[in-house]
Amino acid sequence: MFDLEFLQAVNDWQRGGDADQVRRRGERLGVLAGEIDERFRRCNLACFRQVALEKGPLWNLLAEESLPEKISSWTLDSRVAKTFKGGVHPERWQGVIFALKPAPENIILNLDRLYREQEFQDSVKHHRAAISGISDGILKYGKSQAEVVLRIESLDAATVFAMGGYSSNRETLARLMFQRDPTPEDLAWFDYHLKKSGAQMGPWWLDGEPLNRVLARLQPHIVQLKEIRRLQQKEKARLAGG
Repeated sequence: MFDLEFLQAVNDWQRGGDADQVRRRGERLGVLAGEIDERFRRCNLACFRQVALEKGPLWNLLAEESLPEKISSWTLDSRVAKTFKGGVHPERWQGVIFALKPAPENIILNLDRLYREQEFQDSVKHHRAAISGISDGILKYGKSQAEVVLRIESLDAATVFAMGGYSSNRETLARLMFQRDPTPEDLAWFDYHLKKSGAQMGPWWLDGEPLNRVLARLQPHIVQLKEIRRLQQKEKARLAGG
């Protein structure tokens, strides 16, 4: 079932690459995956994907309700999505984790299921010496990312599962708690109870109900910004025609 050509396509996909390589490798994987048992193109669980967005794409997602997507790697494990590429991105980027249950037509290959197939493992062993770059693909990643390869045209705000952020620093949080500049004793008390609670400062992922509240608070501002943009575009068009 799993010949060298298919194994090479799986390996090349897991190696990654630039945008053009990923597109070509994804298309190739899709063609060859269509020739194996269809159970490897099924997924009944939610899939997660982490991306880093700049202001333009973030606006498209939250205001225009459409962020273009492509053939891409998703994971069945939200913890993998949260730690992918170091976790929360630097503050000039907005880290977003999407979640969806893919439709059958969106599934190119369920790598998580594939790696659980003994025949696949046996085929990898048999062809190992002939798979180009295997140390950077199959041997490096294997089943560690619980990966599913999906072809999704676009994403909207309803698929947002979590957004990355940063807490205030230690002194700022202590000042808010004590409602004054904290003393060394205050900070020592703060440190003790922070450690005891298991909470952490710094980067974090906001999800669940707290995320829903943040998105709801953003909506009035988004409506205002959309109107401002509409008026700006109208004025540009007037000047261009004038």
